[in-house]
Amino acid sequence: MNKVIQAVNSMIVNKEKISSAGWVPDSEWILFLYNNKHKWAMKKNNEEYLLLFLKTDESLNKIRDVTEWEYIPSISYSSQKMGTKEAVASFNELYKILEEKVLGIEEVLDEIIADNPFG
Repeated sequence: MNKVIQAVNSMIVNKEKISSAGWVPDSEWILFLYNNKHKWAMKKNNEEYLLLFLKTDESLNKIRDVTEWEYIPSISYSSQKMGTKEAVASFNELYKILEEKVLGIEEVLDEIIADNPFG
């Protein structure tokens, strides 16, 4: 199994280690931290998922403000270029987790569940 897919699957299993997820203004990218130190960005483009590792000491807030990331050392991974069903499925699941974190859905669901008099 590809190491990138292994890392993505690890992020999925350890989703509580994903923090600071937020949209980059005027873009489709979601920036996030993994394990409070690894900076990543992800976006969905039609049926392709792009995952970007950012190697920088800049904060996520500062990165969000940068309009051109070409000067930030990075490497990108494409679910489409990996060419496996597992890559697409893993990238899709990670992206869904990121969307849920950005929208705060976990807290919403906890609040709704807490209202259940039978649960």
